Amino acid sequence: MRFLFVLTIATLLLPARPAEAIDLTKIDQCDDAVQPRKKAKTHNKGMVFAMLIASLEEQGRGDLIPAYEPLTSQCLLSPFETKAGKVQAVFSPFAKGMQTLHYRFIMGVGNDEREFLVLYNGIASLIDGGSIFYVTETKKGTTRFYAAYKGQPRHKDLKKLIRKIAEGKTESLIEVDWPETSKEMLVHKYSSKKLH
Repeated sequence: MRFLFVLTIATLLLPARPAEAIDLTKIDQCDDAVQPRKKAKTHNKGMVFAMLIASLEEQGRGDLIPAYEPLTSQCLLSPFETKAGKVQAVFSPFAKGMQTLHYRFIMGVGNDEREFLVLYNGIASLIDGGSIFYVTETKKGTTRFYAAYKGQPRHKDLKKLIRKIAEGKTESLIEVDWPETSKEMLVHKYSSKKLH
């Protein structure tokens, strides 16, 4: 009960995210992302993902891209190559909050564009004890959750994950959508072998 109350209040306080479109030509280059010294541990607790999904559901049917607080700053890191094409990485310094954006990884153009968000979630962090970050993508009405971390993930580790996703070497842990015929969000993929 406490969890649902905190989640509802937190969602009401969450500011709208900035416009989805991003013009990479207007973002300054950064020398490098400030990296944590230690590798963050992957966090495969189903309860953490349940909190993230509940937060997403609170946004409503028409908005399945996770909301985040307005950015204080962002810069463009050096792009990297995958077998599926070039990936642009936009870095925002880590800031605590209800939900904050830490990285955007963008690849492809037009209908083939994919954007992966790396977000910090304050409610999951508070309830689980520690800093919870997660990697997600929303495309064609489906939101996919690829990983969660307990602790701030390093850029080089995120690059490895994004490369694996882009090249089809790893799949999402959970996928959700919200069909017009449904009163609630539906989970249509759940990796019970990887989540506990």
